[in-house]
Amino acid sequence: MENCGTPKSVKTAAIASQAILIIWALLLLLSSLFQKNILNELSGGWIYEETEKVFLYSGVFMCIANLAITASNALISKGKRVFMPLVISSVTTGILPIAVLISNLIQTRLTARLMGTEVLAALSLYSNVVNILSYLLYAAAIITIAASAVYAYANNPVNKISERT
Repeated sequence: MENCGTPKSVKTAAIASQAILIIWALLLLLSSLFQKNILNELSGGWIYEETEKVFLYSGVFMCIANLAITASNALISKGKRVFMPLVISSVTTGILPIAVLISNLIQTRLTARLMGTEVLAALSLYSNVVNILSYLLYAAAIITIAASAVYAYANNPVNKISERT
C-alpha cells in the first residue's frame, strides 16, 4: 500500500528524531575534530600531543545506523510503505549494540597488539566519549521505532477493514 496517510503526531515524532540524529552527527564530528583536546582533558595530560587521532570502527556502524534511521524517518514523513520503517528502525536498533561491542573488542585487541599502550589508552578514552554520545542516537532510534509502530498501526489495511465491520 503506497502513499498512506501519516498522522501529524507521527510526522512530528519523525522530525524530532531526525533533529536528534543531526545533533548527534554534529557532536560526533566536533568530538573528532577536537579529539586531542578532549583526550588531553580526560587523561589529565597523560596523553601526549604526538599521539595520532583515534578512528573508531564502532563510529562507522553508528553512522550506518544513523542513515538507516534517517531512511525510516523519510519513509514515515513521505507516507510510503506501511511496515518498512518499523522493520528498518527496529532491526537497526537491535543489531547496533552487538555490532558496536564486537567492533570495540576487535579494535581494542588490534590496537593493543599493534600500536601499544599509549594509543590503547587514547582509544579507550575516546570510545567512552563516543559511547556517551551514542545515547542520543539510541534516543532518536527509540522515537523512530515508536513513531513507525503508530504509523504501521494507523495504516495497516487489516485494521481499516476491521473498523468498518
